[in-house]
Amino acid sequence: MVNFEVFVFCFTFTLWTVFVPFSTALQTDLKAPRHGTTKKRRRGYSAAAITFTMKTLTLFALVCVMTALTGAAADVTLVKRGTRGGCSRGWTRLNGRCFIYVPSPMTWVKAEKNCVSMGGNLVSVHNIMEYDELQKLIKAKSHEDKLTWIGGSDAVEKSQWLWSDGTPFHFTHWCRGEPNNLWGWQNCLQMNFGAQKCWDDMQCSHDRPSVCVKKTRRCVV
Repeated sequence: MVNFEVFVFCFTFTLWTVFVPFSTALQTDLKAPRHGTTKKRRRGYSAAAITFTMKTLTLFALVCVMTALTGAAADVTLVKRGTRGGCSRGWTRLNGRCFIYVPSPMTWVKAEKNCVSMGGNLVSVHNIMEYDELQKLIKAKSHEDKLTWIGGSDAVEKSQWLWSDGTPFHFTHWCRGEPNNLWGWQNCLQMNFGAQKCWDDMQCSHDRPSVCVKKTRRCVV
């Protein structure tokens, strides 16, 4: 978009450029006597003022256009240097958030700390469409339906599942019979479990790839 301040400046200066010469010419007309040589000279002053005004107006219009185009080009450059949909390079935008698949296997806690170091958390999932997109992301990056850590955990209190990013834990996609807290140590949530590629609770000490999430940013340079 053209900078508003540039537009106001151009408009104001253009009015001033037009007004001053015409005002001068008008004053000359009013003050000069109405006879022969002086009348011709008055007309010469008026013609000169008009010619000067038109040339100056044309020149300044070109300057304004160039300035506006330069500003627009800067905006385009900023968008190009910015990131796709407000997400950093390597991240994927989905429903107003940025996602990244981390292929390196880690424990759930280390995976969460890794996400935090990048400004996010292990991913939370809030509807089936989002889960489907998450599966597609993992498949696209790993070429498999890998077991993957996401941000659910009931380590604080048994059966009270929470997302590590603090969002409400309303949507669930547990596999049949899960979560079963087998052996009493399954406190972390992995996805893509079993034939149905659903959710399973697992010991947090297992190494898994993971998906991180963070909020989008308006502009990144």
